[in-house]
Amino acid sequence: MDTFAAWHDNLTEGYNAIRQSGTSLDGYDYTIADTPSKLNVDSNAINGRDALEKFVFESIAANPSANLKETDGEKIFGFANNGASRFVGQGFTGSCCNTVANIPPAKRECVFKVFDLFCPMCRTAEDKSIPVKNRQLIPSDRTRLLGRILRHLDDVIALDAEGQLTAENFIRVCLPDMVKAGAAGDWDFKALGAFFNSMDDELSENHSKIANVATLVFETTGGTVDEVVDFLENGNPLPPAQYASQGQMPINELETVEGGFKMIKADLDRPGGYNYNGSQKPLLKGGPDAGFGFTFPGEARFVTNHTQTGKDNISKVRDKVVEMCGRIHPKQASNVMLMLSQSGLGPLNRGLMQYNIFSSEHSAVDYTLSKDDETGDITIRYTSPKELPIAFEWTATVKTDGAMSTTPIVVHE
Repeated sequence: MDTFAAWHDNLTEGYNAIRQSGTSLDGYDYTIADTPSKLNVDSNAINGRDALEKFVFESIAANPSANLKETDGEKIFGFANNGASRFVGQGFTGSCCNTVANIPPAKRECVFKVFDLFCPMCRTAEDKSIPVKNRQLIPSDRTRLLGRILRHLDDVIALDAEGQLTAENFIRVCLPDMVKAGAAGDWDFKALGAFFNSMDDELSENHSKIANVATLVFETTGGTVDEVVDFLENGNPLPPAQYASQGQMPINELETVEGGFKMIKADLDRPGGYNYNGSQKPLLKGGPDAGFGFTFPGEARFVTNHTQTGKDNISKVRDKVVEMCGRIHPKQASNVMLMLSQSGLGPLNRGLMQYNIFSSEHSAVDYTLSKDDETGDITIRYTSPKELPIAFEWTATVKTDGAMSTTPIVVHE
């Protein structure tokens, strides 16, 4: 920790110097950044756990055998040429990092090579002068790119062995739907980002009933739009991706109670608030007093939130869901819990935006669950916290076989 303190002071000084060198991303002087962490101009680069994580990765990359029983760092981490610190320093999502760490070193380097094709890692001073927005994908697109790499990893390794691992060849082999859509453009990261964005639009416009869950599946499996929709609507399996991330829910867990529980456990102790576009309206903040409220049939309302009691209640949610669904319907129980996680809160982002209310998938809501005694269907009614000056609601219904349908968000001013 003594070493970290000095490193953190240096990081903060470098971060501030980069920020002060220009008023916009175009004006930042990235040549000041002598470590990968400083290249990430997001304030998270110098705060809390993110900074400590970057420090650990950079230290291991620079001296991989330090304090480790195994003397060959490459056998443990495979961070050749500071691959790990480049990966983390560029602000890649934690899920990406977890996934890459699970891949054997010999194969992992091919993953780095693909990201280098589309997200230059600024290995030279000349590269560092290029603003972030002009040289790399946004975080969600990095996750999607990784999904395609993992699904076609053997093909990627073969291209690399043949000396043919170029951006154009990668897209042709691993993103045939992009080629088919005529969206390849100049085979660069901008064309790749535009294609991923078009897939999001297609899921939202043409498959609105499953768009929220489809986006999650799309990001984590490397599937095409048609494959994702076929999986969710008809139950046909997706081709498995290799080395699924421990930070994401593996696709085979979508149909298990434990898989659904992992999702709600990741989300229900971090409620957020709502922001209004305009000073004339109040701000509903998140925090210890906020929470996700649950009302089950015949039960008093309880809350999950940041407090210890609120965290303990997450297991109570699972137990009540299993009790409602019965253990003979694990797909139903899993998908009910999935719709109680951030995956079910997709309507918040776009549905409330038209009312100048901005939120995230973690913004606090109330869930009221009911069961149709004849069909066994479980319906979740989502409603707004009472502190909001407007009211919203929508529903999701999960059948005993796990099939889901949703209603649009309705806002009452």
